[in-house]
Amino acid sequence: SLPIIYLSVAIGFVFPLIVDKDLRVWPAITTAVKTVHRQWWQTFGLLLLVGLIAMVGLLGCCVGILATGPVAYLMWSQGYRQLFG
Repeated sequence: SLPIIYLSVAIGFVFPLIVDKDLRVWPAITTAVKTVHRQWWQTFGLLLLVGLIAMVGLLGCCVGILATGPVAYLMWSQGYRQLFG
């Protein structure tokens, strides 16, 4: 269970690395794991907060996600920007 949590946080930024940095899948995975490993707890906290904000939006009959979804996405993308430049 703990390795799955660790890897899910570490590979949370693989898709933007593929798109933004024009990397292939395996180099994107290794880059994400190496970068997130140095700041794993901060990244875990960010993704946990993003997930909680999105969940609060879903509690309002799924209408609240229209307000909280963009906020959660902006937080996640800012985390990507700070980690990978």
